[in-house]
Amino acid sequence: MVASYTDFYTGDAAEAGSPQLVASSVVDGSVGIAPNASLRFVFDQPLSATSLEGGSVEVRVGGQLVAGEVSLSSDRMVLTFTPSGSLPSGSDVEVTVSGFVGVSGAEMAQATSSFSTLGSYDLLRSPGVAAAATSQNGSRGPSSAIDGNDGSYWQTAYRQTPAYGVETYAEYELPGSATVSGLTAYDPISASYAESFIVKLYDALGAELYESPLQSLGSDGRVSLSFAEVAGVSKVRVQLIENDPNYARLASFSLLGFYEDANVPAGDFDAPRVFSMSPAPRTGGVEVTSPIVLTFGEGEVLDPTTVSSSTVRVRLDNSSNNVVAGSYEVAGNRITFTPLTTLPSNRRVYVRVETNGVRDVSGQGTAFFQDYFDTGADGADEEAPRVVMMTPASGTEASPQSPVVLTFSESLNAATINTNAVTMIVDGVRRNPSISRSADNRTLTLSTSLPASSQVTVVVTSDVQDLAGNGAAPFQASYMTGEALDTTRPRITVQRPSSGASGVPGATAVTLYADDALAASSIGEALFLAQDGTLIPGSFRLEGEGQALVAVPDEPFASDGSLVQVWVTSDATDEAGNQLYDHAGSFRTEDTSSDGSRAPTIQRSSPNFYTSQNPLSTVFLVEFSEPLDPASVSADTVDLTAPSGAKIAGQVSLEKGGRVIRFVPDEPLTGVQGTYAYLNFRSGIADLDGQAFSPASYYYYFVQPDLGAGETGLDEMAPMLTAQFPPQGAEGVGINAEVTLDFSETVAAITADAGTIALRRASDGQLYEGSFRFSSSDRRVVFTPFAPLPPETEFEVAISGIEDRSGNSLSETVSAFTTGRTPDFQGPSRVSSTPDNNNTDVPVNAYVQVSFDEPIAEASVTDQSVRLYDRTGGVFVEGEASLSADGLTVSFVPDEPLAVNRDYDTYISYYASLTDLTGNAGGYNWIYPRFTTGLEEDETSPEVLLTSPVAGQTDVPTNARIRVRFSEPIEPASLDAITLADSQGNTVEVTKTLTDARTQATLTPKTLLQQNEGYDVRVA
Repeated sequence: MVASYTDFYTGDAAEAGSPQLVASSVVDGSVGIAPNASLRFVFDQPLSATSLEGGSVEVRVGGQLVAGEVSLSSDRMVLTFTPSGSLPSGSDVEVTVSGFVGVSGAEMAQATSSFSTLGSYDLLRSPGVAAAATSQNGSRGPSSAIDGNDGSYWQTAYRQTPAYGVETYAEYELPGSATVSGLTAYDPISASYAESFIVKLYDALGAELYESPLQSLGSDGRVSLSFAEVAGVSKVRVQLIENDPNYARLASFSLLGFYEDANVPAGDFDAPRVFSMSPAPRTGGVEVTSPIVLTFGEGEVLDPTTVSSSTVRVRLDNSSNNVVAGSYEVAGNRITFTPLTTLPSNRRVYVRVETNGVRDVSGQGTAFFQDYFDTGADGADEEAPRVVMMTPASGTEASPQSPVVLTFSESLNAATINTNAVTMIVDGVRRNPSISRSADNRTLTLSTSLPASSQVTVVVTSDVQDLAGNGAAPFQASYMTGEALDTTRPRITVQRPSSGASGVPGATAVTLYADDALAASSIGEALFLAQDGTLIPGSFRLEGEGQALVAVPDEPFASDGSLVQVWVTSDATDEAGNQLYDHAGSFRTEDTSSDGSRAPTIQRSSPNFYTSQNPLSTVFLVEFSEPLDPASVSADTVDLTAPSGAKIAGQVSLEKGGRVIRFVPDEPLTGVQGTYAYLNFRSGIADLDGQAFSPASYYYYFVQPDLGAGETGLDEMAPMLTAQFPPQGAEGVGINAEVTLDFSETVAAITADAGTIALRRASDGQLYEGSFRFSSSDRRVVFTPFAPLPPETEFEVAISGIEDRSGNSLSETVSAFTTGRTPDFQGPSRVSSTPDNNNTDVPVNAYVQVSFDEPIAEASVTDQSVRLYDRTGGVFVEGEASLSADGLTVSFVPDEPLAVNRDYDTYISYYASLTDLTGNAGGYNWIYPRFTTGLEEDETSPEVLLTSPVAGQTDVPTNARIRVRFSEPIEPASLDAITLADSQGNTVEVTKTLTDARTQATLTPKTLLQQNEGYDVRVA
């Protein structure tokens, strides 16, 4: 039966990406399979390392399972079932393979097949056969002369020289009782020295069971005898009737039958040998279209999974450089090789079978074979080899670690394969790979270290030749490399609520932001929540492209000041399989429980207690730990007194749910100008449960008496919003964004809360909860959402009711921003600057530009975040900092020309931080660039001095780089003004660099230029 890739009938439909059976050692429907056959199954992908635990190979004879062992090859692509003993002779065998899982995680579809075993086989090939013969050969004993078990070929025969008058015979003692039905000699017995023979069969006790009639030898000396089955045979003797007793010769024999004892190893233990080849060996004039057929010993059944270009080689002139590609077909004991293309004319073709390369279904390896024939002159191959497939495919994206595999239409002459003929262009730069060849010289694998996110062009020239000397059809194709292989362990960078926080609402979920996308399948066994030391159940979800891990308890945390702990162990991984660094954090919930026994306490105040330089128009706010009884708060229990103890008249009120006491003096505090006053909380203040607040007094210092002309010490101006992050209209903001508000003056922090600062979804007004924190001066308020913001969603920040220390309210404002898809914790990084760092002879009318890799928030560009320092003079330069329209370039323009021959330092994010649109600060303490001025101004525009290639040049190489030389250094940002376009006006993608002190710009096309095409270099 012919082997193919349809060995099995599939059962249920396979999952996408599931492993597929592509070949098996015993083809479905085969007959005459040796009882000692082992079963091999080849898959199209590696099986899971744990696949043996869930998969099964069931072998049944007559419905009964056959015991055996299943093993997996080192590459996990070949599954082998080895029966514990020989399969029953003359039986039908059914095989079912199921349950195995591939590396994709998908399970294979069930596959079934069937075959039948031999009814009889050569009994003398089983281990344990003892052979004897009459012989006086001194170099080899009589047994080894006829016993193939010693490792020599069974077909080897030795001339026996017995003593005169002694009958020549060969005798075999079997390892168990057998039923015998015939005998055949592998080699002819020399008819010159023997004329006939007889065969005798004996049982285990030596009783003769059968003696054949006298058998005459034919002229070819071959022995072949068949008879009715004889059972219980333990020994057989072949006895020659000699013409010349001194030179009788024995052959190697085959005894047909089957062992009656199932414990006796039985089947095929003989190495398969090539018996014939077509075309006939060492013949000439063979047609170039001829297939090659190798026929092995009669009765052999070859394992098709072992037949390949590595085990059966077809080569020209016996050279490994000239391997012929083709297909192999296996049918029983025959291998047919069909060349992929016509064979070269007038060439010697060698056919070689490697030792132990091809195996039969019993696992016996072949004997070595090699022979040749010569092709004729007709039908010469004149077709050029061509690339029929490239992996990665043209126009796709692949890992930087992926090799490039080129498959050609025919075998190549290996001597012509080198990096002059096969190469790679990476972002316009040639990079020679290492090249490896398949066994048939038809497939090339190109390997080299490739950068991430780059364009790769693979080039094959006509210097590559096939075996007939035809040059290859020129080939060129491109693909993109993806991101670099991720080998970095992820970590949790931010926890919300933050570790150490208190007063967290019980219904809050815990959000952990990672610096890389996490694998959802790894989280379940790695995430833990505990409340007051006891693990609690919960669930999780991943947001923000897998970087935001949200842990949600099944029940809200208790709002009684409980300690909540969260752990994520290294069992969690990112999507590349890198283990997460362990993370642990904790916070405390708000305490809203009360048994009526706790007294209220003060939480905070505005202005802060014991502060100085407070305005004479100060309004006092004090926040308590719980709501107070309104009846307990009055002018009798809250008052303001001067140092003398005199009361200062004012109005007392209770607000914000009864937790904040407001005291507003009736008049400006001119009476305590330059000194202090006490805010007193008298006996009688109590909470709603009647628990009394302990009386206390706190003092404040007020503005000094030496006010300037026109100064009143009063604050009558409302606070203004000077900066906001994310800024109005910002897009692509991280889903972890905090809302940061900078004010023109100190604000009353108590008035900045969820009632005055609202983050809401623009589409439906849904509010997002979070926490507030304040700078030490109370001029900056930061709102931190507890949960990740939905991606690609517009949000509004509504602000109203925030007061300064004098009670003046901020005008209501509403701004908007839109989130991106992921968190953003990375601040902006510098890309380039003008002047360059350490430049000298810089024109005195120069200004400073620094470019960044992401947009800068305009509000962060101030006279503190961008400064220019005259290092020689020891002073900061007056000037203006600004931001480009795209937000990527920060400029500083001096008010006056710089001093000549001076050293200057640019301070970026040194005294205040530049931030991106999410609010992440970009670095710190950058002194960049540093430069030295020259003696004069630059009032001349740069000019193009020359270009290469020159205008009008022809026959320019397709891998040319374009160079433009300028009369003076140019700014890196101005490189955008240099473009390369084809004759149709299409812009060519290039990499641009500046060299030679920024006077030469080089454009490197990312792919090869098109042949016979015109190009324009434009400098705007």
